[in-house]
Amino acid sequence: MNPLARRFVSAAMDSSLINGALYWPEHKALELCLASGRRYLYLGVPPEVAEGFASASSKGSYFNRAIRGRFDCHPLRDQKRTPRAVND
Repeated sequence: MNPLARRFVSAAMDSSLINGALYWPEHKALELCLASGRRYLYLGVPPEVAEGFASASSKGSYFNRAIRGRFDCHPLRDQKRTPRAVND
């Protein structure tokens, strides 16, 4: 069975840059949680790139080489953030 037939969840990574990752192969979407606490959604990430990330010995190096600046990136808001306005 293809290990990416379902999304992978990778938490508690041994990386100074990245703390966790989620991948949705059906959407080619990779969510990364950085050590700073910021989260980003990368769109258009092919399964082979996500698989390379998941198996990389250095997640930060792989991210910088194969993901950063290569895919459409959207910052995600913190779900715990208190809204400042009615429509925020």
